[in-house]
Amino acid sequence: MPLFGKSQKSPQELVKALKEAVNSLERGDKKAEKAQEDVSKNLRMENRSHFTIWPTARRSCCSSFSSNAFRPIRFRTRYSLSSGRPASQSTTRGVVYVRDFGNDFTFFPPNTLPFLGRVLIKNMLYGTSDAEPQTEIVVSQLAHELYSTNLLLLLIQNLNRIDFEGKKDVAQIFNNVLRRQIGTRSPTVEYICTKPEILFTLMAGYEHQEIALNCGTMLRECARYEALAKIMLHSDEFFNFFRYVEVSTFDIASDAFSTFKELLTRHKILCAEFLEQNYDKVFNHYEQLLNSENYVTRRQSLKLLGELLLDRHNFTVMTKYISNPDNLKLMMNMLKEKSRNIQFEAFHVFKVFVANPNKPKPILDILLRNQEKLVDFLTRFHTDRSEDEQFNDEKAYLIKQIKELKPAPDQ
Repeated sequence: MPLFGKSQKSPQELVKALKEAVNSLERGDKKAEKAQEDVSKNLRMENRSHFTIWPTARRSCCSSFSSNAFRPIRFRTRYSLSSGRPASQSTTRGVVYVRDFGNDFTFFPPNTLPFLGRVLIKNMLYGTSDAEPQTEIVVSQLAHELYSTNLLLLLIQNLNRIDFEGKKDVAQIFNNVLRRQIGTRSPTVEYICTKPEILFTLMAGYEHQEIALNCGTMLRECARYEALAKIMLHSDEFFNFFRYVEVSTFDIASDAFSTFKELLTRHKILCAEFLEQNYDKVFNHYEQLLNSENYVTRRQSLKLLGELLLDRHNFTVMTKYISNPDNLKLMMNMLKEKSRNIQFEAFHVFKVFVANPNKPKPILDILLRNQEKLVDFLTRFHTDRSEDEQFNDEKAYLIKQIKELKPAPDQ
């Protein structure tokens, strides 16, 4: 018999049950605390993927239960959570809960009350090895219930209270429902536009190590939709990314940078407008990343800066950036960094200053004062990249441009 049997529950019942379970976790009352103790006890068994039941007694033990009743019973045969089949004989005793679904019985440990709802919702959306996903009508009912009960936000707000596998389930369910379309409409995107706190809660997830990567997965899925990306870009919370990308935990910092980059590059026109409207604020923060003591942060930020400046949609932003002599000085200093990778990324930003046919006087003056040194430096710059034709062509072009620099006529 499959572990969870054949659920007769409707989407409304599933969502209601899951919401009640999450609310219990959120309240942290005595019952929830006891459930969490049971969770720890059950999960610390030798094989974490199994729990204990006694199949010969299940019908007699369950026959008196109503269809909505939960009762704890002790069993003595271990069943796999993943397959529902007997795993091995054992005298180890463990508490499980039993629920009667008509002629089928569902067995699960106390820590899996929220888990059951997630699994059934996940199976409804994705299907299983034995069954196809539910019809669009059922999925539509499920989505409607998720919206009307505000369960998506509730799950995200309590993500840190959910077990490890549950966090992944929540992210999968969220992303699946987000991708759902009716014709050209994306109902979940429209719903989240009316509930931007969902996005802000996900963004704040980077503050918490145990849920940061799960939140990142959901955020990048949200960033694929321009309406949601716009809300995130134009929020005060966006500027927290300049802090998140520098956290000490490498995985979280890298994940945050991936989301940060996605927001700044996915929707070209939207991003260009955002950068133009918020130029000073964005690049004041960005300069801190370029001067970071963290090597990875500096390299990633420098590479992204080059991509942003060379994107034709960002022409106005690029023109403003390369007109600032302080930015030129920063890039010239980064060309002399010990790290060859940082030198190389700095080169791709520096070349934009030199290639600009309408150099402002302050920029031209700096280049003229360092003309001979720059020619000599670039001639010896990364000579081992002999097979990189594009780099060598660009380097030769810069050397030629610098050699031909002359003071402006009005000097």
